[in-house]
Amino acid sequence: MSLEKVRLSNVDRGIGIFTAVNSYKSRKINEQILVQQQNSNKHLSDLKRQMNEANSINRTILENQLKAEEHKEIQKYYKALSFNLNETVDLIANLQDQMVLNYVLVNYYDKIKANIIESNDNLEELGDKTYNRQILDKLNVVKIKAEKYLGTFNNNVLNKIDQLIIDFNDEERKINEFNKIEIKPEILNYKKITDKWRVNPLRVFGIIILSIICIFCLLGLILSIKDGGFIPGLIALTIFSIPLYFLVRAEQNWRKDFSVYKAEQDLKRIAAEKIYNQKKQQIESVKLENDKKYEHELNEKKERLLEHPLYDAMIEISENHSGFEKSLSEITALELEFNKKWGV
Repeated sequence: MSLEKVRLSNVDRGIGIFTAVNSYKSRKINEQILVQQQNSNKHLSDLKRQMNEANSINRTILENQLKAEEHKEIQKYYKALSFNLNETVDLIANLQDQMVLNYVLVNYYDKIKANIIESNDNLEELGDKTYNRQILDKLNVVKIKAEKYLGTFNNNVLNKIDQLIIDFNDEERKINEFNKIEIKPEILNYKKITDKWRVNPLRVFGIIILSIICIFCLLGLILSIKDGGFIPGLIALTIFSIPLYFLVRAEQNWRKDFSVYKAEQDLKRIAAEKIYNQKKQQIESVKLENDKKYEHELNEKKERLLEHPLYDAMIEISENHSGFEKSLSEITALELEFNKKWGV
């Protein structure tokens, strides 16, 4: 027994050692796998980081390229603006009519000067800045030249033409908004015959049925006279004739009352129609008078508009400052052409 126990214990010990060795080997293998996975994950993380850095660099490159292109477009825009302003200033400087020159400067000087300064602040090349300063100097020279005639311009028709145009447009707007008062005719509704005057179908039906029965009773009475037995027929005729009599009287009374009521309603309707026609005539008369008044006031407003000082001012400008409209058209055309080209 002792030998068997010893042998069994040896076997158990051997199994335990074998198991421990296998467990150790498995642990080592798992550790190696984990190390490989960790290295692989680290490699993937490095790749991701490199990709993010590359994307960030590419994004930065694209953003810089976009800024560079935007900067070029801005420089091109302000170069074109400077050139357009120079053409405008040259056009103004060539004006021979001093009154037209003063008018143009009053309306355009501040705007042109602000655009020149803005263009100068945004352009970077020294030559462009010098070009803008030359334009501004030229504009100021023209302004100094025009100011010599400023006193004469203050009393000239061109000094008040803008206000006259504003007043004229305001008067024209008032005429367009001047509407006559609409008068709507009154509509009269006539009352219909009420439900209580409807024909009672039960009463009519009773009269018909009782009439038929009485006819048969009368025929039976006539036939029964030959046989000498007319008393039952007479009694039956009497019995059915009494309710027939009352129904017929009720129907007669109803028709009489209905005729009276209908006559009253007709009289009321005629009176209402008369009142309605009178009111309608009054309303039409008021409407006609209102239309005449409206036409009269509208014609007066149009006549006053035709007498507006703007017409005399335009005639005076046409006679004394013939180049006024042409000069404004040329200046406006330069501005519109620039705005169309650059989508302003």
